[in-house]
Amino acid sequence: AWVRLEQPAADATVVALEGGDDALVLGVRGTAPYARLQDGAVVVEAAASGAQLAVGTWHHLAIRVGAGRLALFV
Repeated sequence: AWVRLEQPAADATVVALEGGDDALVLGVRGTAPYARLQDGAVVVEAAASGAQLAVGTWHHLAIRVGAGRLALFV
């Protein structure tokens, strides 16, 4: 997903795929992107290594899920 912040966001959802107790969410807190994978009661969250999104600039965010891992790319 392409993202451009006009100002830091408290907790903005960019993309969410939800069904029952399962969810895959790509979002931004402040200027830090995050990915969250929820499988029933188990929640795993991965944040880009210190990545901060610059306000007023376009950024490409991507998630990869597989082999028991959740990865966030900026």
